[in-house]
Amino acid sequence: MPGLSLQLRMRSTGTARFNLACEINEEGDAMEVAWLFQPNQFSLADIQQVGRMYLDVLAGVCHSPEILTAVLMTTLR
Repeated sequence: MPGLSLQLRMRSTGTARFNLACEINEEGDAMEVAWLFQPNQFSLADIQQVGRMYLDVLAGVCHSPEILTAVLMTTLR
C-alpha cells in the first residue's frame, strides 16, 4: 500500500532462554541493553559487573577503534 512503512521490533520477553543473554536495541540515538540471566546461575552483582565490563569495552572501542578488542579485554582483568 502506498505510504505504508513497517519496522520489525523485537522486545525482550524478560525470560532467559540461556544461562546468560544480552539483548541490544536501538532507541533513537541511544542503545537499550537488557541482560537476561538465570538467577540460580548468577547473582545480580555478577550481572552488574558484566554490564560494567561491557560498557568499559564499548567505551574503549569507541575511543580507540584501532585497538583489538582482545587487548581491551586484558585491561579489564
